[in-house]
Amino acid sequence: MQFDAMKENNWLDLMSDTARDLFLPQGIFYWSGRAGKEADINATIGTAAGWESDIIPGGKTDKWITYYIPSVREKMRQIPSDNVFPYAPILGLPGFRKAWREWIVKKTTPHFPFDADLLGSPMVVPGASPGLFYLVKMFLSPGEALVCPDKRWENYDLMFTDCLGVPIESYPFFENAKPAPENLEKKLVEVAKKQDKLVTMLNFPNNPTGYMPSRAEGEAYRDAIVNAANATGKTVVVLFDDAYDGYVFDETGAPISIFGMFVGLHPNVLPVKVDGVSKELLWYGGRTACITFAFHPDLRNRAALEKEVENKVGALVRGTVSNSVRLVQEAVSLALADPDTVFAERKVVEQVLSARCAALKQSLKSLDPKAAYPEPFNSGFFCLLNVNPAVDADALADHLLKQYRTGVIPMKDAALGINAIRVAFCSVDVSHVAALVDAIGKGIADLS
Repeated sequence: MQFDAMKENNWLDLMSDTARDLFLPQGIFYWSGRAGKEADINATIGTAAGWESDIIPGGKTDKWITYYIPSVREKMRQIPSDNVFPYAPILGLPGFRKAWREWIVKKTTPHFPFDADLLGSPMVVPGASPGLFYLVKMFLSPGEALVCPDKRWENYDLMFTDCLGVPIESYPFFENAKPAPENLEKKLVEVAKKQDKLVTMLNFPNNPTGYMPSRAEGEAYRDAIVNAANATGKTVVVLFDDAYDGYVFDETGAPISIFGMFVGLHPNVLPVKVDGVSKELLWYGGRTACITFAFHPDLRNRAALEKEVENKVGALVRGTVSNSVRLVQEAVSLALADPDTVFAERKVVEQVLSARCAALKQSLKSLDPKAAYPEPFNSGFFCLLNVNPAVDADALADHLLKQYRTGVIPMKDAALGINAIRVAFCSVDVSHVAALVDAIGKGIADLS
């Protein structure tokens, strides 16, 4: 957008430097908006959706819905008005914070045991995106770099670089179709030569690739970060973007966030987890997530330190949104009183997504790898197809909508050598997966 009307009315002169340079990229919501109007097969947006009968016994076989957790919806109906309309505390309802902490421990420790006493109390924020935004603002000043992989959620660049003035130092996520944590280690050591602080983001299952590392690969990431901390003598802050936590569809991936590997790991490694109800409990519009710090046992004055951390995060929440939605916290607290039921209900959705993931892997074998090939994927809501550079990803996405009524998200970064399309299998019925891949193949052939 050129903002010609603003220029004509001299409004850009009224704006701050940040606002003057800021613009909403033609990204996911542009393409998903078009797909909602133009596509018969819509693989653009990251919401798990399908037939009501897929997740509800006796549900309609011809009613397409956004999936949800039935017990959460049921509990929402039981909440009295006095627990709906008042404000929530700045950092969330005590009952919800306690329930979410227990949820983290219950889902994580069977796979990656850690001392639960080292886990702080989750602090409620209005979604995982604001949680990450607050943490980057908390740890990095404008001009100081955040370390992220090259294949990352496009909103990181808008949130951190465009809005906060924090540049992203990228490293290659994959080498020879496998994750390369050694690239993260090298990048951290490189960045340490230019600035005092080291902050990195681990997002598994990854958006946009849909990759979850195996246990051994998770250990390699852990070792890479410890090596960087030891080599530089600096504390490494590790932000875990765990939005898609637990959506893992085969044994090649660790079954849950590798955050547990980092709790109490090293005095110079500070793990901070961000997760929430949007994806994990399928309440996208609920806009409720948590920031949870892990405190190393060597830290002094732990109780006072945790209160001071809460004060800092509380200031960021109060200074922006005041507090988070009370209704969501009340409903989820009630549902998590029976976590086994929530696990079981979510498992039904996981099985549907797992079938779609498997069908997509199988169908993609029909594509000529010279035309397009996927990054490894085994989890989450997406896969990423690298498209032959001779075919522009934006042009391909536009052509697929116009010619084949098929919606995908183009992802391009010339500096990083990325020319790809993101496919959201979470919102494509398994019966349509083969047609989706067929359309992609034909679209690439048309433009080649």
